[in-house]
Amino acid sequence: MDRRLRNLGVNIIGDISWGTHIGQLYSSKEDFFQTGVTYIQSGLINNELCIWIYSDNTTYEEIKEKLSEYVDDVDSYLQRGRLKIIHYSQWYIKDNSFNEVRINKQWTDLVKQAVDSGCDGLRAIADTAWLEKSFYRTFLHYERSVNRYISELPFIVICLYDANKVDAFAIAEIIKNHSYVITKDEDKLGLIRNVEILIKDRQIERSEERYRKLLELLPDAVFIHDEKTIFYCNESAVQMIGVKNSYKLLGRSMAILVIPEMEINLQRFINNVLKGNKEFNFLISKFNCGNGEVKDVEIVATKYIFQGRHVVLSVVRDITHLMEIDELKKDIAKKRQLLEYSMESDKMKTEFFSNISHELKTPLNVILAAIQLMKLSDNKPCCDKYRNKYLKMMQQNCFRLLRIVNNIIDITKIDANYYEIKSQNYDIVKLIREITQSVAEYAVSKSIIIMFESDLNEKTIACDPDAIERIILNLLSNAIKFTPMGGNIWVKVNENNEKLTISVKDNGIGIPLHKQKTIFDRFQQVDKSLTRQSEGSGIGLSLVKALVEKHDGNITLYSKPDEGTEFIIELPCITLTDSGDINILPDSMDINSHVEKINIEFSDIYS
Repeated sequence: MDRRLRNLGVNIIGDISWGTHIGQLYSSKEDFFQTGVTYIQSGLINNELCIWIYSDNTTYEEIKEKLSEYVDDVDSYLQRGRLKIIHYSQWYIKDNSFNEVRINKQWTDLVKQAVDSGCDGLRAIADTAWLEKSFYRTFLHYERSVNRYISELPFIVICLYDANKVDAFAIAEIIKNHSYVITKDEDKLGLIRNVEILIKDRQIERSEERYRKLLELLPDAVFIHDEKTIFYCNESAVQMIGVKNSYKLLGRSMAILVIPEMEINLQRFINNVLKGNKEFNFLISKFNCGNGEVKDVEIVATKYIFQGRHVVLSVVRDITHLMEIDELKKDIAKKRQLLEYSMESDKMKTEFFSNISHELKTPLNVILAAIQLMKLSDNKPCCDKYRNKYLKMMQQNCFRLLRIVNNIIDITKIDANYYEIKSQNYDIVKLIREITQSVAEYAVSKSIIIMFESDLNEKTIACDPDAIERIILNLLSNAIKFTPMGGNIWVKVNENNEKLTISVKDNGIGIPLHKQKTIFDRFQQVDKSLTRQSEGSGIGLSLVKALVEKHDGNITLYSKPDEGTEFIIELPCITLTDSGDINILPDSMDINSHVEKINIEFSDIYS
């Protein structure tokens, strides 16, 4: 509540605070004109809405005439609504009854009207000469309630009582209900002070002054405002925004303080607080401050009554340093992730080079050993028998070297976006069937049965047959390597919703769950130990995934340890419109070439 002093215009009292309730006992109307006219004059001068409620002992014209002696252009005030002169019957009485609740609401509405119109508050003078004795007790009870609620409003009032009509009991009640009671003593105005009320008022004033000082000492900015206007701000708010004094902010909108893109959020926030929605009393925003600086702020707000209107009391804290710390933490976390990724990448590369050196050294050592054995066997009988065996060993290990080199070259081309597939229309069912059948002999030594199944007799799609062959051979090679003796491998080709589905499934050792997420990553192997049972560089599945994606397809994995693994490839069922006749097998896929590709892909499987 703003309790700044107001000039009452009655010298015997002097300045008073908002919320003061004054009574006057008069013997004639000249008594209340003596105080009432200067009282209203002071209110008009001090930007207050003024209302004079009169009884039948005077008239509208008489009051207007008396005011004209002190106030210039009374008609202008009346026309603009700054001054109202009303008969008591229009204010206090309705349907021949006096209703306390209705009248209190009228006062509250009038205070709001005053503030909304730009006035500082409401000043009233009301004559009770119309009161009949039957109304007196009701009216005195109403006066007690007035004391309670006007203390929270920008409202001061003088109630006029005809001394000729009130008894001693009524006078005692009048004194009890008012901070001051003006009387006439030997043609001079006298004053009766209600010490109890004045002490309470003084305590309230001191308390509110302490609160005001406390607000000024707060390190956080405090604003009292509504959706359009700032009514109060403390020194911390002035310093935060970077203006010279509070007058640079008062009367302006809170919207000017936030950056443009946050104005709507702030307006929605203020409206929610004014509606009493306690779930929306906290907001993070950005304030435009002096020298173009933008500060991160948090706003905590509550609904508040200020000078008779519902407003928002907002406490604003600068959290720029906290946001900077938060951003720094995020930056540190991001850099930590990059560091971990870099370390993991370096670890993978180290493992890869360690593995690739092993993969390169092993076939070279085998070739070197075979050459040495061939030299030793030159002078032995049946040397041709040993020579063929050693030549086969050398050839297989040359294929292993070639496979490693091919994989490295192709994955490098793909990374550089230099690798291009050569799509043509092919019967992919027949292509995969013949590839599957051609590798069966490599499974014989492990007693593994490879089965091919398809619902389709034929299906022509646009694909690169060499790349498809590479994909299927790699998956079959892995299936054979990781399927134990007597196992099974199934290759299935089906069509599903304009997609061609290729499945390579085995009942082998399976892949641990924690490895399945990275199995298609570069340089990844299920078993990285030096004692692993199967050879491999860790490039194969990464290359398979890249070749599938080059066909606008995708590959997924389903696996359970000790139960087996299934790779499912989905390719779009599209054909090239400008292609000629359908090729059953690619031109490059002659028997010798096909056999060589199988030998290369299966070079690390020993029969």
